[in-house]
Amino acid sequence: MTHAALDRRLGTREERAARAEGPAAGRAYFITNGEPMGFWEFVERVLSRLHLPPIRGRVPYSIAYAVAAAYEAADTLRGGTLNSENGLSRFAIRYMCTHHYFSIARARRDLGYVPAVSIADGIERTARHLEQVGLA
Repeated sequence: MTHAALDRRLGTREERAARAEGPAAGRAYFITNGEPMGFWEFVERVLSRLHLPPIRGRVPYSIAYAVAAAYEAADTLRGGTLNSENGLSRFAIRYMCTHHYFSIARARRDLGYVPAVSIADGIERTARHLEQVGLA
């Protein structure tokens, strides 16, 4: 369905806002499993479950960031659009090196949200799927 078709079906933003009621109306919510975990700890758990070797070394942030900046500059000079599929961008480096936690307290309170899948279960389900499709 196109955005235009969806807009016609749901109405304008103003029409949707006028119909909205309740504590969740017009609010944004973080929906996660509610288990804060550092990025690298998560990566280590996934690697372990997939029976892959653990990460052996670390690159200092300043070096990784400088390499990403150089990569972005070279890509720009080549006329590229910085295809970030390889993961080497300054944004990716900052993301991997910054702890992110998004509280789901408001979703629990306003929506009665209860996470359905734990991190451990999610990793297990993902690993099983990757194994079934031959990617692990």
